[in-house]
Amino acid sequence: MKKFRFNFFAVAAVAIALGTMSFKAATKTAVITQWHLISANGANQQLDVVGAAISDPTVGGQCESEPEQIRCAVEISYDESYNPVGNSVQQVENDTNLAASDRTFRPE
Repeated sequence: MKKFRFNFFAVAAVAIALGTMSFKAATKTAVITQWHLISANGANQQLDVVGAAISDPTVGGQCESEPEQIRCAVEISYDESYNPVGNSVQQVENDTNLAASDRTFRPE
């Protein structure tokens, strides 16, 4: 009888621990990577202001990945609960501990 009671409590403790860990994992928000329009702010691209999310980083074919005069869009990663719009690229990177990964440009 003692062995049965010990095994029951051991199994119950493991089940509670696994349930707690899986609940914590399920409540974490996902990191998303998305392109955003930017408002260029001088020569320092870290000071560019992040605008609306877009699905086409070429902005209808106007922009490309080769560095040109005018910056169009930035690809950034952030927690899905975070809203980067209105912040500088540098502020988004500071807030999220994630770096901007890519940019598109267009000629002047």
